[in-house]
Amino acid sequence: MQYRSPRWILLSTIAVLGACGKPAPPPAVTHTVDPWVLDVIDATAPTPALLTNGLLGLRLGRDGSGYGPNGKRLPTFTIDGYQAAGEEKLEAQAHPFLVRWTLDGETLLPDRSRPYSQSLDMRTGVLTTRWESHDVRFECRSIIDPFRKIASQSWWVVSPSRGLLEWHTVADGFPNRLRVRNLIDGTHSEEIAAGRYRAPRPGKPFLFERIATYEPGVIPSVAQMEAESQRVWKERWETDIEIDGPVEDQRAIRSFLYYLQSCVNPKAPRAVSPMDLSSERYFGHVFWDADVYVFPALALVAPNASATIPRYRLRMEAAARDNFQHWLASGRPVAGVKLGGKTPESPAWPGVMYPWESSVTGKETVPGDSRFEHHITGSVAWGLRLAAALGLADAKAVQRVRREAAAFYLNRIVRRPDGLFSLPKTMSPDENHIGDDDLYTNVLAQQLIDENTPSSRRRPTLIRPKDETSLLTYADDPVRGYKQAAAVLAIYPLQDPGAEKQSRAMIERFAPKTTVNGPAMSDSIHAVIWARLDEGARAYETWRKSWVPFTDHPLMLFSEKRRLETTYFTTGAAGALQSVLYGFLGIRIDFGQEPVADWSKSLEGRAWISVTPHLPPSWKSAKLKNFWVLGHRYTLTVDHRGVRVTEGDP
Repeated sequence: MQYRSPRWILLSTIAVLGACGKPAPPPAVTHTVDPWVLDVIDATAPTPALLTNGLLGLRLGRDGSGYGPNGKRLPTFTIDGYQAAGEEKLEAQAHPFLVRWTLDGETLLPDRSRPYSQSLDMRTGVLTTRWESHDVRFECRSIIDPFRKIASQSWWVVSPSRGLLEWHTVADGFPNRLRVRNLIDGTHSEEIAAGRYRAPRPGKPFLFERIATYEPGVIPSVAQMEAESQRVWKERWETDIEIDGPVEDQRAIRSFLYYLQSCVNPKAPRAVSPMDLSSERYFGHVFWDADVYVFPALALVAPNASATIPRYRLRMEAAARDNFQHWLASGRPVAGVKLGGKTPESPAWPGVMYPWESSVTGKETVPGDSRFEHHITGSVAWGLRLAAALGLADAKAVQRVRREAAAFYLNRIVRRPDGLFSLPKTMSPDENHIGDDDLYTNVLAQQLIDENTPSSRRRPTLIRPKDETSLLTYADDPVRGYKQAAAVLAIYPLQDPGAEKQSRAMIERFAPKTTVNGPAMSDSIHAVIWARLDEGARAYETWRKSWVPFTDHPLMLFSEKRRLETTYFTTGAAGALQSVLYGFLGIRIDFGQEPVADWSKSLEGRAWISVTPHLPPSWKSAKLKNFWVLGHRYTLTVDHRGVRVTEGDP
């Protein structure tokens, strides 16, 4: 979309009024792909826009207001707007921008026959909506404060008609402020309570400003909010991924960075939900998505924001310990059975059992079979170890939680007659199966047990399901179909040596059997694995499949599934970004130095970060600018000739 200044309406109107007293003809609306701007020129596109900062989430309709299709009120959510008890669900809040315009009593909405655009400038975080109806022109600029539950709108309005133009608002009981100004001579300026306002001077451009806050304190001006948003986003974009490749790829990558940094706020009291504050889907609860998908995607580009995830998990440690004690006291229930008393392998130290769906208190909130996805405790412990390696979580606290997670699995396993150990009746990440010895879960459990079993004691060895071809997803796996990536998670992100040796056999075997109607992140995992196998073209094709069908919505809002409009799906965006970072750019984080790498650096806790790139053939080069490692900035430049890493600003 060609960018026009917010003063476009004012300046064009002044010029024409001075000449003949009539409005200028509507400007032509053209569409081009801008790597910094997400836009839509279809006023009937159903998916509403989203502005969020991880504390406050607003949906905005095609006209810029809080009304969606058919006049339905759109939802608003806040990070503290949860049920106090029960399932601790996210609850919709009053929308601050329920605005309707009428001309002589007739409601004005975008006219499909006239120029229309709604654009999100990722450089500033400003959403601009331009539309016309009955010769009335509107330009609405919407902003959300980067770190507070405050939002504002500025409406530039020109009505050349002699009819009565009215602004109708609803204030649903939160502090708000509305100002109206004549833009030509400044003679009309006042604060107006929510309600109805009549524009007294038809033919003159007016500016309507409204600010709404969901928290106490001083309310900033619209100008202050816009300046702060520009400042924060300028600082955030100092870390960027630049590619010399298709502009659509560049814009997609920036959209992932933009939305993820919008959703994950360093001041948030909880980790990010799969849908952030965009809808009631998943109730705002925290899943393993935060630890395994979102945290690795942001850890190098936005460490302060990503640190909210391990910080939340460590804060919920006491609740996880209570969950474990309750599970023990209940006879160690798993899907359909109880394991009974403690096994001989049970350690003396306490354990933790993280809930599948975590919220305000850290208790389990899900009533169904998903609560038996007992890989969640290992996934949390895995994410915490990565955070400690990058200096984003306290190492001693992480070590304690990992020890307690090992205690959970030592209480969870059972001995088989052959002396091996089984982890029975768990739901696989596939989510279509409950059975014994899920590969991903067992690999996580084995890592924790090995790390926390004294050398004087024999380490229990867990079953790794396999057949004559490769490792399997779970015991007795018929290899017929899967809801989402599961077995290959042992290859990436776990980087289990045994699984990595079978990468090609496993990816060729399991990737084609993932359902096309499953969630978005499967192909992003597959893309990383193909890239690390130096299958550049195949990796790139798979990566494009991981986001193109899911972002076919206004403003590149990421949907959870291809055939549903469930946006914004942070997990999918994070997975697609991981494909770029850990696949194409070739970044690895290991707990041992990579013997062959183009660049490497030691981290905390005997961990290492290294780079061995796998650039797609369609990209000439890629640059990761100003990424963070242990408080220092580096810039990684990759092309088909080699790698260069420099410290400091590029």
